[in-house]
Amino acid sequence: MDVFHIQWRNASNLDYLRLLSKYDPILKYPGKAVSLSDPELINFVWTLCRVSQYFYNFSNYPEEMFDQLMVIFQRLSKTHKILQSVMMFNSSIFLITFYGNYDRPEAARVWDRSIRLPTLKRILDGIKEGLVRKCSFSELVTMAFSVTILISVNSCDSNSAWRSNLKNCYRLLVKASELLPSVNAQDESDLAAINLYQVIREWFFNVEFLAMVSSDNGGEITIKTPLDVVFAGSSTNKLISLDNGVNTLRGYSGELNPILHKLYNFLEIQRKKGKNLSGTNLLRLIYRNDDAELSKEAKAFGYELLWDLQRLDNTYRPLKILDLRMDITLKNIDRAFRMGVEFYLAFFFVGKRDPQVVSLRLRAILEMIYAIPYYYTCGIALHWIIYICALGSFIIGDDSLYEGFVDILTKISTKGMFVPQKSIERLNYIKNMVHANDYDNLTDPHQDFIVY
Repeated sequence: MDVFHIQWRNASNLDYLRLLSKYDPILKYPGKAVSLSDPELINFVWTLCRVSQYFYNFSNYPEEMFDQLMVIFQRLSKTHKILQSVMMFNSSIFLITFYGNYDRPEAARVWDRSIRLPTLKRILDGIKEGLVRKCSFSELVTMAFSVTILISVNSCDSNSAWRSNLKNCYRLLVKASELLPSVNAQDESDLAAINLYQVIREWFFNVEFLAMVSSDNGGEITIKTPLDVVFAGSSTNKLISLDNGVNTLRGYSGELNPILHKLYNFLEIQRKKGKNLSGTNLLRLIYRNDDAELSKEAKAFGYELLWDLQRLDNTYRPLKILDLRMDITLKNIDRAFRMGVEFYLAFFFVGKRDPQVVSLRLRAILEMIYAIPYYYTCGIALHWIIYICALGSFIIGDDSLYEGFVDILTKISTKGMFVPQKSIERLNYIKNMVHANDYDNLTDPHQDFIVY
């Protein structure tokens, strides 16, 4: 894990390229046959995983906290080989995207052909087997983690593969929860699995929530299965919640959890009534203005949640961590998320759309995000907020603000993350439909992805 050292959050893309040119075995030995068991490749992948906070999947973790998570991965990978396959698979996606952005097409092709495809097959075979046979608790947890990585990679695919992955993740979590009473907490491997299980549960809540608010087809799991256990309150696990209450997996204070749960439930209740307010459907309601009863309900609910938000304590307690800029980053992400949720409710639900007032509110959010020291990377936690703010900027006709939010998405995507670029494509599609007054096609059946 110590092939090289770099602070991925803070280095330039040129620094990344120089480092990868020196240490990536694919670039070092062009034309050489690739073996997944090559120690040099394995060490490179583990190191890249460490310095990139698991390819940005844990980008809001302070370094001290993420190091503890890496110890868990090391411990579990000794007995569960699927974890190393997952790490290699995720590294391939990360580097394919990065090299694609910086004119290294041959390296991207090798990572795709020689690493992504064979590791993906191993992962899918392992998950398929685990869903049907009897497994240990730690086996189920490592497979559930494997599915979370698949979802993070394909959340913006047009084929909706993430939906089946999300269901599989839930099934594995349920199977694992049934074995919890028999787990030996004194055993290092089992204890590591318990901690990872709690991390995955928290991650699951976040993804299902984002699916409900951002995908045109809403969330996936509650259509068939209640989520009382998974939607429990924010965990006190030190690998999830910081001392000041900020949830590192979601990027905001755990105080917001009950409010977001209310929002989730409201959207689900409306869906059961045949009224879809998820994703772009909410925008279609605004433009078509053809359901007075639903608009009235949404307005009343929006006011209710805004009142809940105003009653929350908005005081951020500084953390005792080595990286002061990371502390400031977490503080501003939490504030920007709160401000973004407030905008979302006021603008899309309540209907407060005066351009001057909205411009001031959106400008404040944009300034807050630009003030985040590590917004190029940690800003991914605000992906949904940035997306809806860009949407609001477009609706009120403020091109300057719109370009600002798109600029942030573009900069995040240059760090090896593909999903922000997909959101830009989606925004362009929506703009084209609005300009053509084609409100029926605002919801594109071929664009069922999560703003994740």
